[in-house]
Amino acid sequence: MKKVIAIWAILLFFGIAVVPSITSQNPSTQGSNNGMRIDFFESSPTDENLSKASLIDFPSTIYLRSSSLEEFRLLEKKLHDINPDLEAAYFPFLEKTRFISPFSYTYELENLIEDLQKNKQNKTLKVLLDLELPSDKRLCVKNLLSFNKNKKLIEQIFERADEFNITIVTAETTKPIWFNTLLGVSYPPDKYPHENIIMFFPSIYAVNLMRNIAKMRTIHKIKVYGSDLQIGAGIIGRPDAPGAENYPLITAENLDKDLSFLEKNGIKTAVIYKLGGLNESYLNVIKKYV
Repeated sequence: MKKVIAIWAILLFFGIAVVPSITSQNPSTQGSNNGMRIDFFESSPTDENLSKASLIDFPSTIYLRSSSLEEFRLLEKKLHDINPDLEAAYFPFLEKTRFISPFSYTYELENLIEDLQKNKQNKTLKVLLDLELPSDKRLCVKNLLSFNKNKKLIEQIFERADEFNITIVTAETTKPIWFNTLLGVSYPPDKYPHENIIMFFPSIYAVNLMRNIAKMRTIHKIKVYGSDLQIGAGIIGRPDAPGAENYPLITAENLDKDLSFLEKNGIKTAVIYKLGGLNESYLNVIKKYV
């Protein structure tokens, strides 16, 4: 019996133990009947990176990282001037802590709520909450005493989504669900309706073991959340987050393998990081799946 418990504990740590399934209560953005839907993150929405939108001739959402709703509206207009058929989604960026978590500064989360309130009278807006621990891990100690207050502020965003006239999508790591939930960077969609994107980037790992663990964790999360789960894929464009600048870009061949892996596991939507890296080689691979 002890051996069984030990094995289960190991599987749970790696995120592949069996737990009850969770079904999203939000209608997900799904691909067509003929293939997957491919969306894109854009964390550096420069004119050069946005220009790649002209290459896209299939339904797609572009998550535009912005420091405010006002900045997002300007970027949305630029995107639609290039390709009016694309959907623009707001990807809020916290100036000090970058990502959204209970370890963010309280004033940043309060400012984000105030910012989202400005959408009340506008059309429904898709908003991406990038739920990750701060790049500067010292903030996990510095802001620890604000954890409960900040977690309640994040929960408030979910609870007031209808009031703000927004639909929420979260980006989460492949770490075990219990681990992310404990740290306030994962929220159950049956309690807080939203869509989930799990960040699946096996190409960043130099060791095959870590790639395989990432795949196992992803398969597990597909089983938990169902095929409406969306998966972040890539990386096809150079990241700009501190410590990630030297992540290797995925080859077109490996992107093909990853999208095939997702397709075989029933995934309907992949979100590729990032738009600015799109070129003909990657595009030829993507068009095999849309």
